[in-house]
Amino acid sequence: MSRALADFRLEDRVYRLGQFSPVSIRDQVVRATYLVEHLVATSELAKSTRLVVIGAGAAGLTAAVAAARLGVQHVTLVERAGTVMPLQSRSQSRWLDPVQYDWPASHWREQAWPIDENPRRFTAVAATFPVLRAAVAEDWASNFESRASPVLGKGVTVLFHTEALAWTVAPTGVVIDLHDAKTATTSPIDADVLILAAGFGTEDSAVPDASNPGTKFRGVDFWADDQFESATMGIATNRHGVLVSGSGDGALQDFVRLSVGVRAVGDVLDAVWNSTTALTPWKEQMLGLWHWEDHAVRARGFSPSPLDECILLRRLHTRHHEAVEALFGSPQWQAVQRWFDAKISRRNFGSVQLALRCDHFHWCYALNRTGALIAIKYFQSKGFDPILANVALKSTAPLAHSCSAGCWGHAHEAHLAQGVTCADDASAIHAWPAAQTTSGQYDGLVIRHGIDPLTYGPRTFDRLKPQIIPFHLP
Repeated sequence: MSRALADFRLEDRVYRLGQFSPVSIRDQVVRATYLVEHLVATSELAKSTRLVVIGAGAAGLTAAVAAARLGVQHVTLVERAGTVMPLQSRSQSRWLDPVQYDWPASHWREQAWPIDENPRRFTAVAATFPVLRAAVAEDWASNFESRASPVLGKGVTVLFHTEALAWTVAPTGVVIDLHDAKTATTSPIDADVLILAAGFGTEDSAVPDASNPGTKFRGVDFWADDQFESATMGIATNRHGVLVSGSGDGALQDFVRLSVGVRAVGDVLDAVWNSTTALTPWKEQMLGLWHWEDHAVRARGFSPSPLDECILLRRLHTRHHEAVEALFGSPQWQAVQRWFDAKISRRNFGSVQLALRCDHFHWCYALNRTGALIAIKYFQSKGFDPILANVALKSTAPLAHSCSAGCWGHAHEAHLAQGVTCADDASAIHAWPAAQTTSGQYDGLVIRHGIDPLTYGPRTFDRLKPQIIPFHLP
């Protein structure tokens, strides 16, 4: 078995796509393409193979369409929602760009994939989706679906409002129990190969509600519509500011959107890079971050404990910080500062703070890491430090209102555990001593605490597994 198939293989005849990082849309398309092409190359997928794909997001849709394009005649795509790309199709505020997270690679601002390099070969998926272009999430999902529509319903049977409850591997194939939400019935379906592409798990955007023990406050979901980059942040009266809790990609993106008023972190890097056409020392230093990013990814697999991982992340954070300091000390900083000034001047500004569990960011794309550090440096140069280091949001309580899921723009009291480190997990934080807990008021809470593991009946998958994949199809 090839290394690629071994990485994706969950058990005999069953493969998974959803539990890997990085997780950008382009990464999911590449990952799904590789899996299907390897299955075809090893004859595990053939013309008469019965293939079932669970999940109609970017990875699942790509896998199903690629298999049909490569001649598999019995492809079934199962989705519990009523549309393909269900997360992205409901978001008009997230900006999706297939290549921006490749920063600082030279093609990061092309806003389209595959990139225009020769020689280049279009695979089956690339032929189906000739270009993935940057767009608002809802528009992107609609475009992705329209490109797949000639295959859906013809080469691929789509079962909407249907959920896979469990599966059993037998000598003759895989039996999958499917629940139809419309008819409230459960029935089996037979497959020769099963591909699980039902997402990464459950977004952790909640903390205990101190005013109602046993319940949780749930903030704005990552893919929900928001007004973060608007002049008011979507808050009628911003008296107490906003707290973003988290240190990964989601937290850093929303910190920059809220504090600067841009649609994506890439806009910050774009402004910085365009401050001069010269290859300045700070540009060379930022380009050199590739080495440290690559080193961190390679070393991550050899980190046996949270302490080792913390040291690794702190070193990576330091390299990015040094590059930002080089920018700050350069003549180009004045132009960068004017750009920030212009952005901030158009906003009804309330302070935005970022609570980090340790003194560094967690695993994230280089673009988000550097872009957030540049924004932080700008605010620090203005006399305001937005970083709350070694602080974790322990719980919250509404003030003079009743909360519902996605509550935003109403005052909350946030209870902040002080002195937290990477070694402290969620259970430790929730039990943090009262003597080491402080309180503060905020008009908005953004909770980006990662992804809880995906579960299928009695099965619980590991958290996201790092996987090194290429930028391009071969």
